[in-house]
Amino acid sequence: MLILVNRILDADYINYELPQNSVEILGMEMKPAYLFLTDKGREYIDSLGIEQGN
Repeated sequence: MLILVNRILDADYINYELPQNSVEILGMEMKPAYLFLTDKGREYIDSLGIEQGN
């Protein structure tokens, strides 16, 4: 999974943001990374011709 995420990041299809604050999920403190689809990633998905529910 890590290799896949790294390849997608290298292709500039997604970007990530590390939060400054932590959140509590089921009693555990976590700092989850947020993944964002870039314009290049959106263009790639659109080029596949797959219908998406918005």
